[in-house]
Amino acid sequence: MTASYLRSVTSINNVRCIDAGALNLTWRELSKMLVNEKFDLIAIANEFGTVLAFKRFIEYARRLSPESKLITFGRLSYQIPKFFERYNLDAIVQSGDFEAGVATYVEWLNGKRKDTPGVSVNLKGKWTQPELGIFLEAEDWAFPDIKDIPYEAYDKLYFDDTKKFCGIPERRELVILIARGCPINCHFCEIPQQQGLRERRRPISAVIDYIETCFKQAPFEYVSMYAPTFTLDRLWVEDFCQRLIERGNCFPWKCVTTIFHLDRELISLMARSGCVRISIGLETLASNSQKTLPRIKHTKDTKFDELATWCAKAGIELNCFIILGLPGQTLDNAKYTIEKVRSKGARCRPTIYTPYEKLSSDMDEETVMAYDRQFFLQKLSPLEEAEFYKLAFGEELNPTRVMSKIPSKLPLQQV
Repeated sequence: MTASYLRSVTSINNVRCIDAGALNLTWRELSKMLVNEKFDLIAIANEFGTVLAFKRFIEYARRLSPESKLITFGRLSYQIPKFFERYNLDAIVQSGDFEAGVATYVEWLNGKRKDTPGVSVNLKGKWTQPELGIFLEAEDWAFPDIKDIPYEAYDKLYFDDTKKFCGIPERRELVILIARGCPINCHFCEIPQQQGLRERRRPISAVIDYIETCFKQAPFEYVSMYAPTFTLDRLWVEDFCQRLIERGNCFPWKCVTTIFHLDRELISLMARSGCVRISIGLETLASNSQKTLPRIKHTKDTKFDELATWCAKAGIELNCFIILGLPGQTLDNAKYTIEKVRSKGARCRPTIYTPYEKLSSDMDEETVMAYDRQFFLQKLSPLEEAEFYKLAFGEELNPTRVMSKIPSKLPLQQV
C-alpha cells in the first residue's frame, strides 16, 4: 500500500517493494540488491520482532549503497522515535500515515516542501522535531499492487493453523485496508496512537471494484477486511453487505470487531453476504481483569453466550482474541475465559499483554524486542509464568475448519 501510494508521487520514477522476511532472502541476496540497484532512497519498515536485524541492515546499506538516503517507518518508530536516532539514518517517520511520511520526505529532498510533518530529519547529526504527521483521508489511500506481494510465501505461513497466524489455512487471502483509526482507545493497543481516534473508511464502491479486479487477476479465495473495528460504522457495513448480496457474487470474507458493535440482525446480514469468520477483541471475561478495559469491553458471560449462538446459527466461525497477563488477571481468570470460549465451539487466539507505555528510547535492542507480545514482562512466579506460557503457546484444541466453506482455486500442493 505504501509502495502504491509512492508511485503516485510525481517526483518518484520507480518504486520496488520487497518483503525480505516472507521471501526468506539471505544477506548475500540483499547485498547484491544493494550494490546493483543503486536506490536513491531506501524506506525500511520497523517492527518489534525485527529490531535485532535492523542495525545490521543499516550497516549493509551504508557500506554497499552509500549514496542511498535511508528512512524508516513502522509501529516501533511511532512508539519510541528517538530510539532510532542511534542508527545511521537520514529520517524517521514518527506520526501520521506511513506512506504520507515517506512521501513528505521525498518531496522535501526534491525541494518541493520546506517542512516535514511527522518526519524527523537528520541534519548533520542533529535531529529535527517535526509537527504532527499527515493523516490522509480514505479517498486518498492507494490500493496495493498485488504484484508487490509474495502470496505464495504467505500461503505457507498460514498453512498450519496451530501457528496462529491471521490467515485461513489452505486458502489464498486478499487483504484490504478498509479503515484506519479507532475511538475505543484500548490502552494496550497501538492503533489509536498510530492511526488516530477518528475512524477513516474507504468508499464501498472502491472496495468492491478492487476486490473484483484482484479476483480476476489472481486466484484469491477469500478477503480479509482489515479495520480496527469493522462494524463500527453500521450503516457502511449494512450498505456493503446489501451491495454484495444484490450483485450475487458473495465472495467469502472475514473481519475483526467488538461484541458491542454486533447484534443478531447484523450478523445474519453479514453471513448472507459471504462472511465466514468474525474475530472479536474479547480480551477477558473475568470482571476483576476488565477494570482496565474500555467500558464497552466489559463483557458478561450471558452476552458472550448470546453472540456465540448468533454466529453458530448464521454459520459464521467466531474467533476470540484473548489477552493473557492483563493487570489484575489471575491464572484462573485466564483459564476460565479460554475454557468458556472453547465450550461454545469458538476459536481462541491468545496474545500476551504488553505494557507499551513502559517502552523507552534509551533501551537496548534486546529489551525492546521483548515487547513483541511473546514474553510476559510483569513479575510472575516461575510456576505461574510456566502455566501462562502453556496457555499462550499450548496446543490448539479447536483448530479451524472454516476453509471448508471457502471454495478452493489452488491445488493443495501449490500451498
